[in-house]
Amino acid sequence: MYDDGKYILLKFPKLDYETEYKKKGNGEYDLPTSDEREYMRSDAKLVYAEKNGKPQKINK
Repeated sequence: MYDDGKYILLKFPKLDYETEYKKKGNGEYDLPTSDEREYMRSDAKLVYAEKNGKPQKINK
């Protein structure tokens, strides 16, 4: 699970399934659009890279 307060990414490895949610202004979560989903994945990769001291290159 990845949760940065704006987005949440849930992975279920045994089911080979993952899903994303975006946080709305009222604190609830909603399914993102396809553009938001791509942004979320790129944003998560950047945060992971920054925290682990790795290069911040995003591979699409």
